Amino acid sequence: MSKYFVYYESPKSHYRYYDGNSYKSTTNRAEINLGFFEMHPSYENTDEDLKRYYDKLPEWSEQIRSKFTKCNFDYLSKFNDMIAVEHFFLLFCKKSISTHDDVTFTEQSWIEKCKNSGLQSCKPTDKPIKVYSYDGKGFYQMILASDEFMIPDKEGYEATLDKLPKRKELKHGYYHVKITSDNPDARMVFSFNPDHVYYYYDLYFAMKHKKELDFNIELYQDNEPNCYLYDSVVPSSTIFAKWNKTINELKKEFPSNKLLKNLGSKCHGVISKRCQITVNNKELQQNLEKYKDHDIIRTTKIGEWGTKYYDEYHVLQSPEKPYKHNIRLKAQITSYARSYIGNLALENIETLIRINTDSFSMTKPWKELNKKLFKREEKSSGIIQFYNCNKYMHECWKCKEQYKYKDFVHHKCW
Repeated sequence: MSKYFVYYESPKSHYRYYDGNSYKSTTNRAEINLGFFEMHPSYENTDEDLKRYYDKLPEWSEQIRSKFTKCNFDYLSKFNDMIAVEHFFLLFCKKSISTHDDVTFTEQSWIEKCKNSGLQSCKPTDKPIKVYSYDGKGFYQMILASDEFMIPDKEGYEATLDKLPKRKELKHGYYHVKITSDNPDARMVFSFNPDHVYYYYDLYFAMKHKKELDFNIELYQDNEPNCYLYDSVVPSSTIFAKWNKTINELKKEFPSNKLLKNLGSKCHGVISKRCQITVNNKELQQNLEKYKDHDIIRTTKIGEWGTKYYDEYHVLQSPEKPYKHNIRLKAQITSYARSYIGNLALENIETLIRINTDSFSMTKPWKELNKKLFKREEKSSGIIQFYNCNKYMHECWKCKEQYKYKDFVHHKCW
């Protein structure tokens, strides 16, 4: 078996990794590249858990491989999680996207102006309160296998509209519109985009709840195309049905296998990545002719932990095609996910205090939510004070001291 590494990321982008013999630390993200597998978040950020996770990887990889002996799919031989997830996707979905058009650079310009993250909102509390939280298990995997989630399969076109169509006449596509609201509930269930470009599902949501949430929607008219539209869309299930079924069967047979979550939850991000390469400053300067047609997406200064040394790393965009795979997911799936979560949250908006992508936190139990693939999430349930969406502290019922969820086993009262 080839040598591999496992790592975790701690605050301030410090990376701690283990190679089977020794532990090392670095702040150089480029060093965490081929051969590095990220430790599952259910493990503690300690050397002991790094070794535990390292020792479990061969067993988990063999469990998956045993089901795919004909194609010899070996998770651990893929060098890192991203490559493994991508190859597993291609194993089941490559043929089903063979008829899809490649994404164009014009499309990319619209995609990158969209908000491409999950819905996150919070009403900070001034004291600890009783909280009930619910988490969507396999949320993005469920969306990818859905008959309701529609994605374009052919190239679209820019257009200039004089006015927005009615909600039920909207075409799938990107719209340059200004959406505003002073209603505090709107800010809890809708992601406002400072670039004012929204995909179909976001715009449809705002139009559907316009009166309820006091949305004001204005179509930009600036003598430029104000939308990019698609005439052809297909259910995502036509691509991901077999992939989804296989992962669920594996999860049922191997419920403690932590690699299976990666195959489902990381897929949409991995296959939506740009065609890009990363080079350091020295390599770029020595190969200016080679990279003359590449666009620099961003430049990052990366230092070495414990030293004053740093290097510049440049992320370069391929001049041939913007995305590696001819599948349109990047803006579509997050737009659909935000709308899905927003519509659910509105059913119980009066008790909602936090949304974190696919997790709700409420001031009262929401029994009906358990019927919709959501389960109680213990790490964000209990007596909690929320400071923002991603920062919260539990309060001990006995001594009233606050502690982070991961520290509860070390708390003096237990």
